[in-house]
Amino acid sequence: MIKLALIEDNKALRDNYVDYLTMTGSFEVLWTFDSIEEVLKTSLVEPRVILLDVNLVGMSAVEGFHLIKEKFPKSIIIILTAYDTNDYVKELLKKGAHGYLLKSVSMSEIHRGIESVLDGGFSISPHAAKHLIAEYRHDPIEDMKEKLTKREFELVKLLSEGLTYNEAADRLFVTSFTINQHLKHIYLKLGVKSKAELMSKMIK
Repeated sequence: MIKLALIEDNKALRDNYVDYLTMTGSFEVLWTFDSIEEVLKTSLVEPRVILLDVNLVGMSAVEGFHLIKEKFPKSIIIILTAYDTNDYVKELLKKGAHGYLLKSVSMSEIHRGIESVLDGGFSISPHAAKHLIAEYRHDPIEDMKEKLTKREFELVKLLSEGLTYNEAADRLFVTSFTINQHLKHIYLKLGVKSKAELMSKMIK
């Protein structure tokens, strides 16, 4: 069972998330808070996943993201927001957030988004992805092309679309072992150490 935590200042929405995710049988909700300040001053068990609202009472997610990461260095942080054009989300993705989900999507889509991240993917709202890419004169992923082999670049493109490692392996007709070998080479060539760093590089 996946240990999960939630930082959300809308109590009704927070309760809905807890009820649904608990009902799936896949998650154990360890704790919920409505502010980053409360989280930081409380002794808590580190969860596998943290769902973090962007606009909170008091310290915002942008202001407190690095503090949450320091307190829970092994946790995967997925951003929740009501807006798909929010500049704050771009900043959070650069800081190392593993995903960006709109609150307007269904609970089942939230569930799938979390599972995608846990399976090595990168979950982001399609509308949000379009807004992020539209801000640039060119696709930042294209800058990686000359540093990578054709197959490595194909893998990066698939990961940028939100595919998991297993899905990418199926699409490229290779094994998971081959995907892992490609990733080692990609990380080395691009100077990153993790999937989160790679995704951050894609939006710079």
